[in-house]
Amino acid sequence: MKSFKLHEGLAFPLDAINVDTDQILPARFLQKRRSDPNYATYLFHDLRFDKDGSEKIDFLLNDPIYKNATIIVGNSNFGGGSSREAAVFALEAFGIRSVIAPNFGDIFFNNCLKNGILPVVLPKTKTDQLRTLLHNNPENN
Repeated sequence: MKSFKLHEGLAFPLDAINVDTDQILPARFLQKRRSDPNYATYLFHDLRFDKDGSEKIDFLLNDPIYKNATIIVGNSNFGGGSSREAAVFALEAFGIRSVIAPNFGDIFFNNCLKNGILPVVLPKTKTDQLRTLLHNNPENN
């Protein structure tokens, strides 16, 4: 786990509500080890890739502008669902250092803290504004 006092990085807007841990890391990847060199590809796998493994062009994390994102600006109820700590491992493997959202699943929130990812709670009006800014000015992120 890498600690930090300040983090500056590229932010990725994720507008979907109720992004649960199964979307963050689908269950079929739970048996994979964190040391797996492909672990980062499991993050949002079913949202990012088609059944044939090709990238879905409509998922912003596949956009070259956001491929090096280290911050996610999410929407309501981020990380709800199961107590899947491996979802946080997938975020870390991809390089995500912080997730900003109006609220989080309790277990997910604590798993982030235990694994060096900073979950930041901001009012929904603020996260909505941030995502709008990111969508409108991705190159000035």
